[in-house]
Amino acid sequence: MSTNPFLNMLPLTVALASCGAQDAGRSHSEFQTGMDRTDILSRFGPPETEQTLFKTSPAVFGPIEDFWSRLADGSKVEIWSYRSTWHGSGSQEPTPGSSEFYFVDDSASVDGIGFAPEGVVY
Repeated sequence: MSTNPFLNMLPLTVALASCGAQDAGRSHSEFQTGMDRTDILSRFGPPETEQTLFKTSPAVFGPIEDFWSRLADGSKVEIWSYRSTWHGSGSQEPTPGSSEFYFVDDSASVDGIGFAPEGVVY
């Protein structure tokens, strides 16, 4: 073991940096409708953010807007967000952002998925 305390911390620093890189490198295509909540938690861990919306208006802005029109009025939508990248056609570079899972009326599985590019404000 080195007498330099900074060299002793190097393996931990590298390990932590690798964990962050894996999360940011997760591809949006890894996520599918129909995935079970427990499988998602065991595979990807807890969501970065969670929120709940109730459909009280015909329109909403954001990654959920296409999915929103298929919901009945009064539906409860739980949204789980995970950091990911989008590999769109025609683009060499992946777009960083967040994948959103939509659970309708306490569903045990994902009913819909959206992607929010990093930095976009809705």
